Amino acid sequence: TASTRRGQVNSLWMLRPGLACGGPKRAMPKKVPEAELLHSRGNTEVSQGLYREALGTYAAALAELGAVSVNRLDSPRTVRAGTLRSNRALCCLRMENPKPELALAEAELCQELRPDWCKGFYRKATALAALDRLGEARLVLCAARRISPSDPEVAVELMTVHTKIFGLETESATFRVGAALDILEIFDTEPELTLAAATDLNEILLPGGDCDDEDAVEAREDALRAFVLGKGADTLWRRQNAMGANWKVECGNGTMSQLGKVAKAAPQLEQELLAINRLADTKERGDACKDGVPNCKEAPKASGPLKPPQAVGRRSGAARSRKAQPLGSAFSQFADGDEADAKEAPVVPGDPLAKPPNQLLAAETAAPPKPAAKDAPP
Repeated sequence: TASTRRGQVNSLWMLRPGLACGGPKRAMPKKVPEAELLHSRGNTEVSQGLYREALGTYAAALAELGAVSVNRLDSPRTVRAGTLRSNRALCCLRMENPKPELALAEAELCQELRPDWCKGFYRKATALAALDRLGEARLVLCAARRISPSDPEVAVELMTVHTKIFGLETESATFRVGAALDILEIFDTEPELTLAAATDLNEILLPGGDCDDEDAVEAREDALRAFVLGKGADTLWRRQNAMGANWKVECGNGTMSQLGKVAKAAPQLEQELLAINRLADTKERGDACKDGVPNCKEAPKASGPLKPPQAVGRRSGAARSRKAQPLGSAFSQFADGDEADAKEAPVVPGDPLAKPPNQLLAAETAAPPKPAAKDAPP
């Protein structure tokens, strides 16, 4: 019947909706965003070593994304923008003429967009290392290691920076300072290791009493220089304010007390290092010795006896009786420039003032002598 056929058609339409509109519709492929295409093209250019071209391609991808909000860090657009900034930092460092300042700026923008991404910390650290700001690079790499302890790139770069600052001689005081600071940057270290690191820093940087051993004094100066260069004071501040897993034990076993002593003395340690560097510069330049500056070169001394002053003869009565005249009126007769008719006063032997008027005028109007130029800094 008609009602039966109508019910079959309705059932068929519910099972296959496309039949009611002339057959099933094929799903249209989704259009790939232009920013994603440019991102992929930039990655290809990086793999080919075309870093300058990739830098422009990533910039075009950022322009396609438009403005992104740091208040929506989980947004796909924000994540992509952070990745593009990281890639641009890489290109700035690997170009034929590297631009580490621009790489640092791009890495910092990446960190704003993706603050918990280890790659952003790594890019910033490599830029700081390229700028020879090794202490800051060490701090950033330690923060990256806390985010991703097993990241191989971070581990390799941290070892490179650590070696440049603290060296590789495991028995030296400089290396011991670096090892102690490295332990303090790991906030979940065993309390015994943290206490040992804090105690080692105290023994090296704050020795009690004076030391006459030149080797020991030189070793401490090297350790002090490494501590300041490696931003050790910043590590102490971060460790004191970090609520690690064992912070209660560390407060009770004397770790925080030991760290507090070194942190309190940090400004004085920096001033001490500054004085050491100034003394080294003085010795190298060979400046004249001053009180309290040993082993520097003395200024050259004049050799031979001093010459006696020349005697000045007495003027004759006629010369003494001459009436002094103002300089302007005395030489007003030479205003027309005719010096041929001028009468010169008789010259009295031994009289320093008895000079021809033209010589006196030249002496009075001559420019004062210029001070001797000081030695240019090295």
